[in-house]
Amino acid sequence: MSKVVNSREIADFLSRWRVDQCSYKEAYYLCQDLCRLINVPFPEVPLPKYKKGALTNVPEDWEIIEWIEKAQISEKELAWAMGMMATYGLRDHELDDCEFIDLKHRLKVPDDTKTGFRVVVPLHRDWVDLFELRSERRRVKVSKAKDATAQWLYHRRHKLGFPYIPYSLRHAYAGRLWRVGGSNLDVFTAARLMGHSVKEHERTYREWIQPHTVAIRAEQALGLEAAAESLEHQGGRGYSDA
Repeated sequence: MSKVVNSREIADFLSRWRVDQCSYKEAYYLCQDLCRLINVPFPEVPLPKYKKGALTNVPEDWEIIEWIEKAQISEKELAWAMGMMATYGLRDHELDDCEFIDLKHRLKVPDDTKTGFRVVVPLHRDWVDLFELRSERRRVKVSKAKDATAQWLYHRRHKLGFPYIPYSLRHAYAGRLWRVGGSNLDVFTAARLMGHSVKEHERTYREWIQPHTVAIRAEQALGLEAAAESLEHQGGRGYSDA
């Protein structure tokens, strides 16, 4: 039996998650867009807290290397999982069914994951060998629960002493995309690599998207750099005083 979509039903739907969960954040903005579309008042519910907390505690690359190398000594399955999340920006549940597809270490995330099929490139590429990722030391599945991998990661990393949540490794990949890609990386490509929409990528990683990226790409597209160089050679002539 279908229900009428109203503010109360939306509030009840959002109450399924804690406000600090990624799922709450995504559902919150999805429902907000839905309310605008069908002209229903959006309920007074708490703002998502996930975004702010997630990006204020992200490991540096050198920390990632140190902790994964430490895990490789006694926690090889955990080391592999952490290495995959850091190198490919995977979500925890994507670890179970992802597949390498070529010798360039490109990775396929299958259709039955959260955002469907996508192909991901490693960053940094040498981490594939450093973390022995092609050994595919996956954990043995003992539960079909949707959050089984997330729970396993949480407990294992706690035992290891890793001071960040596992999902922070995905955030570190996103930040690395923009540091390495710079003005040559467009937001659509970055969003597709991460497996979400441009809007979602901008919301979550806005502070890492370099402010000058759009300006530089606009100048290149419009030929303004060439025009500026031409004016310099002409001694600044070319503009009227009008």
